Amino acid sequence: MAPPPLPPLSPTSPPLASPPQVPAPTTADHGSGAPSPDPGGHAPPHPMPAWAADSVWYQIFPLGYFDCAHANDHQGPTRSASEGLARLGDDDTLDHLVSLGVGVVLLNPIVESDTHGYDTADFFEVDRRLGTTEDFRAAVKKIHARGIRIVLDGVFNHVGRNHFAFRDVRDKGQSSKYCGWFHLDFSDGASSPFGDSFGYDAWEGHADLPRLNLDHPDVVRHCHDVARFWLSDVGVDGWRLDVAHEISPAFWRGFRAACLEAKPDMVLVGELIHGDYTAYVAEGVLCSGTNYQLSWPLWHSLVDRNYYELVHSLERSQNLYGGLKLLEFLGNHDTPRLASRLGDLAGRGGHELALGGLLLGTEGMPCLYYGDEYGMEGWGTKDGGEERDRDLRRPPPTDPTDEQRRRSDACAALLALRRRAPVFSRGAVTVASNSNEQMVLARSAGEDGTAIIAFNCAEEAQDGLPDYCSPIPGWLDGSYRGELAYAGGTRLDPVPRATVAGGKLKVEGGIPALSVIAFIKE
Repeated sequence: MAPPPLPPLSPTSPPLASPPQVPAPTTADHGSGAPSPDPGGHAPPHPMPAWAADSVWYQIFPLGYFDCAHANDHQGPTRSASEGLARLGDDDTLDHLVSLGVGVVLLNPIVESDTHGYDTADFFEVDRRLGTTEDFRAAVKKIHARGIRIVLDGVFNHVGRNHFAFRDVRDKGQSSKYCGWFHLDFSDGASSPFGDSFGYDAWEGHADLPRLNLDHPDVVRHCHDVARFWLSDVGVDGWRLDVAHEISPAFWRGFRAACLEAKPDMVLVGELIHGDYTAYVAEGVLCSGTNYQLSWPLWHSLVDRNYYELVHSLERSQNLYGGLKLLEFLGNHDTPRLASRLGDLAGRGGHELALGGLLLGTEGMPCLYYGDEYGMEGWGTKDGGEERDRDLRRPPPTDPTDEQRRRSDACAALLALRRRAPVFSRGAVTVASNSNEQMVLARSAGEDGTAIIAFNCAEEAQDGLPDYCSPIPGWLDGSYRGELAYAGGTRLDPVPRATVAGGKLKVEGGIPALSVIAFIKE
């Protein structure tokens, strides 16, 4: 079945323009008492390409985005160019991305796989449910022509049971020349849940995902060949590396070297969930990683009405990972949709509060999960099987409702502010003051100025922060013009002005309920 057409642009979307390349941050004077861009003082990882560091990312799960069948028998017809990945190069798709100011599209697995994309069958071919490699190669050229880069999801920890090497082991047993590619058990009585006469190590016990032996030189060579093919031959710009934290940094060092041979300005972003990110986002290893440790409090602080949770996590992230440019997000293909987590709060201001925290209040590279700009919903299920994550990976709306357009327009406005005022993307973040339901963040970036963002997740308007809150630092004293404001899901016009003096923030007319307001110091 052909997927429906992609959603049209909202009539109120900003004018189309290729995402600008913002100059890299400098260490210029940031004002008396203002923080430096690297409060943690950590040594930087190997050079992050400016195109990645300065961009807003947009994640797409192609097998869901294009409404593909769950299972792939590797014999069915190939998706036509009018239905699959090739449509990423269509004007409607690219117009929407450019209207948001997206600079990087992150694609979850696109190679031939058995089901969900992480059970690879052939690393060198696009999944037939999505089209052909030639279709994708043509789309890459069109995407690049609009000033957008492309990063692929690389799964190098494990493969599917139909990968050629594991299929050879299944057919030939101990006589297979690929036995060393996996962690196998041919002892008496060994078996697998699929009835094989041998056992094997699989990712987190999932027998359909046999784990590769990444210490074997032929496996390492195979992974490097895959990386170089997509970077050099097809023309993508980098890799998001699945379960990177479960693989030795030594492997990633070699992988990085192979990628740099193919494309010197490529980027490597590891999926990092647990542990110390600095072991992986380090000189000679990876450029960046997913900041799961900040993702949860960005939205949960709203549900619990507890900004202390977010403040703690922001300051912890700065202390541990200051100087690293991590990938920040509110949700992805493995987590419930933002709108579902927020519940009815999403339509009453929670959507703008959460996006404001991500897009204006973090120092990393913000990444939107497709459809979240519209407020798509989806919980997923813990029951496993075909339906486990389908609800998180459905196609985007083809004819957005008025409410979906309103939410998308709010997302676009926040992103337009980032582009218009680089302090909101380059400035070092300081928690100026907070209570449970109010928070003031400050950003300072030398010649790009100083900004503050006021958040109020309470159901009532406030004159200011409660008296018991810490005083706002004196280096923020001054007058501020309002740049963008949302309250209860409605954009405010005119945007109120504000002053900071004597440790207090005073907003003209008060701080509305369920609001986020961005100001720039005059």
